[in-house]
Formats: sequence, structure tokens, C-alpha cells
Amino acid sequence: MKIAKKPVIKFFIRWNILFFIALIASGIKSFSHLDQKPSTKIYDKNGILLADIRAPYRQTAYESLSELPSRLLQFVITKEDQRFYSHPGIDLLAIARAFRVNLNAGKIVQWASTIDQQAIKLSRESFLGRGISEKIREWLWAIGLQFRYSKDEILLFYLNNLSFGNGIRGLKTACKIYFNTDCDQLSKPYLIYLISKSKYPSKSDLADYSYQSMLQNWITGYTLNDFQIVQQNRWLFIEKKIPHLVDYILSTNPTQSNLTTTVDLALYEKIQIILEKMKPYLETQNANDTCILVFDGNKLISMNILQVYGSQGSYINGCLRKRQVWSAMKPFLYTIAFQKFGYTPETIIKDEPVSYFLDNGGKYQPKNFSMHYHGEVSMGQALWSSLNIPAVKLLDQVKVDVFYDFLRTIGKIVGTEEKREDDPSQYGLALALWVKEISPLDFAKMRTIFSYDYTDSVWAKNFLTTYKSARETIKSILSINSNRLLSFPQFNRFDLPDTFVKSWTSRNFVDGRVCWAHKSWKLLCIRVWNYNAQPMKDSGYATAGSLRNEIMILLSSF
Repeated sequence: MKIAKKPVIKFFIRWNILFFIALIASGIKSFSHLDQKPSTKIYDKNGILLADIRAPYRQTAYESLSELPSRLLQFVITKEDQRFYSHPGIDLLAIARAFRVNLNAGKIVQWASTIDQQAIKLSRESFLGRGISEKIREWLWAIGLQFRYSKDEILLFYLNNLSFGNGIRGLKTACKIYFNTDCDQLSKPYLIYLISKSKYPSKSDLADYSYQSMLQNWITGYTLNDFQIVQQNRWLFIEKKIPHLVDYILSTNPTQSNLTTTVDLALYEKIQIILEKMKPYLETQNANDTCILVFDGNKLISMNILQVYGSQGSYINGCLRKRQVWSAMKPFLYTIAFQKFGYTPETIIKDEPVSYFLDNGGKYQPKNFSMHYHGEVSMGQALWSSLNIPAVKLLDQVKVDVFYDFLRTIGKIVGTEEKREDDPSQYGLALALWVKEISPLDFAKMRTIFSYDYTDSVWAKNFLTTYKSARETIKSILSINSNRLLSFPQFNRFDLPDTFVKSWTSRNFVDGRVCWAHKSWKLLCIRVWNYNAQPMKDSGYATAGSLRNEIMILLSSF
């Protein structure tokens, strides 16, 4: 008998020690309603409300599980944690299964979280993280819960504090907000919709067609008809007049409850009308996605996009997606060359094949986009026609480190600076063609240095003053029509007074872009492309350029 008791006693002692450690280590606050926070109101420059976004919002909470529909409780437990009432906060069988799945996948794809563990996450003000040590701590806390609360109390807290997207917290509130009724009045499709919203709270309503597919995969028997019925009858609590732009504003101003922005809603709406009018033409050019950015000085006043969805239907702001900009960075390189070496737009440079020997024994042989060479050309012609050979020659003189740090300084001035974690030498002279990636928004911010001096910063003003003459030279080059004649006809859409403009197109016409600015005021940058990387039928001069002409007319009278 003594021998038989020893394993039992050891097991009992070990688990009690574990429970005791979990209880002491947990530091779990009492399960109570989370503090109500004020809403975030975002206004345009003229005081027009763009969004009224409620912080985690709860009107009411359930007092006991008896108030909830039994079919809902059964559904939640079946889908989220089948052994909820039998395990001690962690499910060893689920953990073993997740371990096997992760091992086969070669990475972590499952965590086997129980309802108890999810309650722990909901009870905390900050996210623990996804590392192994954080997960072990979460397991201990979940075990510790069993000493302080019953399973019914844990489940009730979980349902009362679930996030349902759009700032809505708690199942009872979600039923009221989305469907204006009590949960026990909702049929199965509606309840499924709500529980799925808690599982995928970040999904945008602009991506509902993929959301329905995801629900079908998650819940057997959920049909397209079910989804359509729910969609037609839901009422969203949150209002956003410009969803993609509001989301960007929130990401850059996370702590402000009331914010007046530089955005001009009237201008945004007029640009959207132009986009819709131009949509048939763009479709004939196989150009389906656009990003339009307008700055007044250094202030963003409009960010318009059209038809931008990812491979899984998720909503994407194409103005924030990083892509290579190729020759678009050449004006910055020429700025250094003009300032450092005293070159002028009339300085002659040879556009001819050239080879550079690399440290690894290979050769770098840059080529022009057109695969043609023009011999002796002026630097003004070379810049406007985006000739690659002259740009690489200039970078060889300027040096890669100098150019890279120059751009980082500009990034610091305009608020796009990235840490210098990579070695610019890895790009070599190809950096003249800008093989790094940058978002259209960050690029447009950098272009504002040609039309705005950032006088609010003394060091920035001193830096830009050093390059003032060179910056004025760049503006002059990009405004003189004769500099375009190597690439464009004499009568072209860019030949307009008091403006400077640069267009560029990626190889195979995947990206087409134009940046245009009046010499003294607004900057307009346009990107036209296909998210799926399919080539367009024409260059940026035609696609982005056609939009530019329409919007430029609007801006001249705005």
C-alpha cells in the first residue's frame, strides 16, 4: 500500500505546488467591467467630422449565463474549447495536438488557447506577446484562475469582454449594436456572424466577400445566403467617411481623443468623382489600382485610393504599401551632384554603355530603360528623360554612402526616417536606380522638400539652405519642356507654365507614376498599378498622367 500511494502523493504535491505558484504569480485583477474610455473624433481642416470612433464600448453586460441562449453557449464551447468544463485552465491534449501540428509545419501555427487563457488576455491592459515564456506565464495564470473563479464565472467574463470589432466589446452589446435586438432573439446565422466577428475583429467590411468564404471554412453549414441575410440586416455602430485615411490618421495619432487634421474632405470627394469618371479608361489600360496624394506645403490634404484589395480580399491602402520607385529618386541624386560638384543643367555627360567591376569579380553593366543610348547629353536632358547610365555615373562620383545618408536626412526632416540597419554598400551603384522599397506616401513626403523649406526646424532649414540653389535647379529642369524632348514629343501634356513634373514607369509597365507640383504651392503624386503585378498597357505618362491632368485642373481652382 505504501508503494502504491507514493506516485499518488507525489502527483498531488506537484500539482498543488504548481497551482500555488500559478496563484501567487498570476497577479490577475478581479474580473470587472473594463473602464469606459471616451470616443475618438477626427475632423477635417474645416471642422467636418470624418469619424466618431468609440473606444472599447459596452452598453450592458450579462449578469449570469442563464440569460444567454443555450444554443449560443453550446456553440461557443464546441468551437472554442470543447473540454472547457473538464480541464484545469489548460488543455494538455490540445497542447499536444498543437505541438504536433507546429512540428510538422516547421513553425508555430497553433497555440491551443483555452477559454480560460483567452479570459486572461481580455483581463490585461497590455498584450503579453507570443513567445514561449509569455505562453508559459499565460498557462500558469489560467491554472490560477481555477482557485478564484468558477468555470461559469470565467465563461461569463469571456463573453462579456470579447471584442467584436468597430470598438464594440461584449456579446450583449454586440447584439444591440449590430442588430438592435437581444441575443436570444437572433437565429443561428446571426449568432454565427457575431462569434466570427470576435474571432476576426480586424476584418474590414470592405472585404466582406472574402470574409464570407472564411466563415464557410470555419463553420460547417454556413451558406452564402446566410451571410447575405446577415449583411443586409446589420447596422454598424461606427462611422468613417474616409476609412483608409482615417485608419492612417489613427495609426499616427493613437493617443488623441479629438483631432483636427489637415485633410480637406471637399477636395477628397471631388477627386473621388474624377477617379470614378476615369475608371473606364484606366480599365482599358489594365490599370485597376490607384493612389493619389495631395500636399499643401508639407501638409497632407488628400489621400485617395481606388480598388485596392490583397490576394485574400483583405483591404489594402496602396498609398502605404512599399514598392521600388526606381528612377524616381534621381532628382535627389542630381541635387547632391549640382551642390557638391558645381554642375549645371547644361553640363554635358555621356550616355553610353559602361561597366563597373565588382569586388566579387563580376561586372555591373547598367542599361537605359529604352535600351538606347544618346551619346553626349546635357544633365537637364539626362534627368528629365531618366537616363540610367548618367545617373549611375553621378552616383559613382557622389558615393553610395553619401547618397544614402542624404536621403535618410531628408527622411528625418519629413518624418519618414528609417533606422540604418542595412549596409548601403550592398546595393552598390544600383542605388542610383533605387532598388530599395518605399511607400508612395513616404516618397511624396520626401518630394515636398522641393517646394517647402520646413522653417519650423532650425537644423532642417540649415540643411535645406545648403542645397537651396541645387533644389531650385532641379525644379527648373523639371519645368523646361526642351529637357523632355529625348523621351516626349514637343507638344506633350507636361508642357505647362509654373509647374515642375516628373513621370516614371517600371519595367514591364507594372507601375506608372507622376509627381507634379506648382512652383509655390501644392504637390500631387499619383501611382497607378495592379496589385497582382499584371502589366498595364501603357506607361505612367499615359495612365497616371491622364489622372494628373484632370486633378491638376481641379487643384488650380481649389
